[in-house]
Amino acid sequence: MGVNRWICIGILILLPLTGCAVVKTESPARIALLAPFEGRYREIGYSALYPARLAFMDVTHVALLAVDDGGSVQTAIDRARALTRDPLVKGVIVLGHNATDPTVQAAFDDLPVLVVGYWHHPPQQANVFMFTSANIPSMLGEWREITEDPMPLGGDAYALQSFAQLHPNLDGVQVVSSGTPPDTDFIARVQASDQFAAAPGLLGTTVYDATSLLIDLIDNPAMPRTHVLQAINATGVFVDGYWQNAPVHIYEYINGVLRESN
Repeated sequence: MGVNRWICIGILILLPLTGCAVVKTESPARIALLAPFEGRYREIGYSALYPARLAFMDVTHVALLAVDDGGSVQTAIDRARALTRDPLVKGVIVLGHNATDPTVQAAFDDLPVLVVGYWHHPPQQANVFMFTSANIPSMLGEWREITEDPMPLGGDAYALQSFAQLHPNLDGVQVVSSGTPPDTDFIARVQASDQFAAAPGLLGTTVYDATSLLIDLIDNPAMPRTHVLQAINATGVFVDGYWQNAPVHIYEYINGVLRESN
């Protein structure tokens, strides 16, 4: 009886200890999405968020970190610097005029940066890659806010729904972009992924592809950023910071609807 009694006491002591045992799990690596999520250009951020999230379906070794650019170049610089201080962040997807400013590009330091679309700022750093054709910058004039009178030809900002809503008569206004309109299957997948997800815009599939590229290249949370950068270069997707063999599409507003020009 004495032996059995001490065995029972030992089990009772052991149970609380094992029940409270903490299993330490490794935090996943992170891919940041830096874009405007507030203010006049918030459409840019939200139109990218849900396609990016879709790329993370069934992915456990990498997590998405969405960050608002703050609405100015200076706040975008602050956000970029904060991301560089997070060792788990291995790469950044960037959209918008402020977040692609040359001073923001410099603030990313050694972080690999994939810019989706062209926002009137060419790549300034060896770690910055643009999912756009190298031919597009020379086709466009200077940057204009979407509230200003539109030029005859604009970039990806002119493809925003908010731009069309601000200007009731856009007949003849053209948009040049490497973005391709999403097909019905992709639209359905994005909208089914979240009850608040709107239909993806012109850059939706490119955001998905850019995010998927980074996910595939990141092996583990301990992977150095320099190795991610080397892996991006090794893909052969980019030449001199631009998307090699990228398409150049010309779209035109007809009765307020953006369609590809013949």
